[in-house]
Amino acid sequence: MLRKRQAELIQKIINLNEPLSTSGQKTAVKWKVLIYDERGLCILSTLLKVASLMDLGVTYHGLITSKRDPIPDISAVYLVEPTPENCAIISNDIQNSLYDSVYINFISKISEESLRNLAEQVAQNSDGRCVRAVFDQYVDFSSPDPGLFTLFENRSCMKDIYSFKAQDTAEQAFRDIASGLVSVFLTEGQIPHVLYQNGEASASEYVYQLFSQQIKPLSGNFELWESRKNKSAKTPLLILLDRTVDLASGLHHSRLYQSLANDVFGITRNAIKVGKETFDLDTGIDQFWAENRLSNTGEVMNTVSKNVKDFESKYNGIQDNINETISDLQNLQHLRTSLAAHTKICQALVEAATQDKIIDMSDVEESILSQNGVDIRKVTEILNSITKIEDKQRVAAIAYLYGAQLDALEQIAGPMPFLEQLKQFRASNQSSQSVLGKFLRKVASGSGEIEEKVPVVSRTRYLLEDSIDGYTLKNPVTGDVNEKQLQIGDVFVFVVGPGNYIEYAGLMTMANKRKSEGLEISYGCTCMQRPNEFLKDLIQLSE
Repeated sequence: MLRKRQAELIQKIINLNEPLSTSGQKTAVKWKVLIYDERGLCILSTLLKVASLMDLGVTYHGLITSKRDPIPDISAVYLVEPTPENCAIISNDIQNSLYDSVYINFISKISEESLRNLAEQVAQNSDGRCVRAVFDQYVDFSSPDPGLFTLFENRSCMKDIYSFKAQDTAEQAFRDIASGLVSVFLTEGQIPHVLYQNGEASASEYVYQLFSQQIKPLSGNFELWESRKNKSAKTPLLILLDRTVDLASGLHHSRLYQSLANDVFGITRNAIKVGKETFDLDTGIDQFWAENRLSNTGEVMNTVSKNVKDFESKYNGIQDNINETISDLQNLQHLRTSLAAHTKICQALVEAATQDKIIDMSDVEESILSQNGVDIRKVTEILNSITKIEDKQRVAAIAYLYGAQLDALEQIAGPMPFLEQLKQFRASNQSSQSVLGKFLRKVASGSGEIEEKVPVVSRTRYLLEDSIDGYTLKNPVTGDVNEKQLQIGDVFVFVVGPGNYIEYAGLMTMANKRKSEGLEISYGCTCMQRPNEFLKDLIQLSE
């Protein structure tokens, strides 16, 4: 739902902030150019393809920093961050009369001082009559997948927030996270109830406080909410979790197709590069990806093989039947392109997984994460067989976080002083005698896939199905909430720090099981990371 609502809002922005026709009647297209910065491009690239822009009347689109020639009798739509650099370029474009009319859309709220400076720049160099509108759009997040949102592209905020040494950047990181969440819920059209973790120096509590400070003044802005309010929905629930509730999952190589593809090749703006080829991985245009991305890679390979055989049979049948429609042929062409792409991706994953012992490492890691205990013999064997130092450190870190002794690990993997700093976050140090601790152990030892057992997923299940003990429930505008009167709408689980596709898959599995209840679950984080990227973040915490 969030991804759909953001896409609709972006389309409205491109349509000169006029609602798109829903009557089915064609309206005259207003031709325009679309100018964005890198942040705008990041948001757009996961929501709209070039064909969609053409349908909206966009004749040209490009970065604000690119050299652009004047285009008379046309409107320009800017989708940019409210930075001094962007404001200066916009002012210069107006001075040089590049476009007939200008619609300025800031991705996040522009400060009064910056808006005043922009107005002064425009007034000094032109009469400003071409400026038709200036909007704070509050769309400062990305929606790469259904049920998934990220606040930044490559900024995890781990060192800013969780460093063992005080960071001057911590305050700004918290404010940026809170601002991103404001954009999420303004797009969703509802102010959520918030459930955050109790505890001294809880990152989630501080995010809540800043989120409340930022969204409370906006709650009475009738004009802003009237165009966005989701009137039919129950109040959503935002669950804020510190990244430190589980560090091991972010280090794990999962066998799930989407997760493994990201671990090996990296998914950037819904695209993956394998060798010299780039493939789009978008659930909106690739049905095979939408249906199989959360499945085990081995199962996906079998499904690809079966679908290729089915495709050949259908294609041959259509060739023999001239009465089949052109659309059937077009659909089969899309399917052929998709299957060819996934065949290549699967083959490349098998080669990489075999060469780098990813499956062997995954087996050992999964056994540890299932809390079956650390089998030091298996850990020793895999560490001795690994050649890459980062993989040695990564597997050793998972073992240490689940109770293995540091001395024994360092004898094989070499000195790892950063692990000593992570001692307080070891799974064995969690409140094992608490009701939550017992519930988590029960989930971990039960049946089910590993992605359903990881702490972020099992804690979410506990909070929704059992008790919110150890957490505080608040309304960010009015304060306390009566838990007995609470009617939960859609659920947003946000990890204060980087996320991973294992947790995402686990929450989507939970959401599918509760679909009959009309409950949607979304997973959010600062950014999605690969295991070795998260390892670097953990090492930097003590630097």
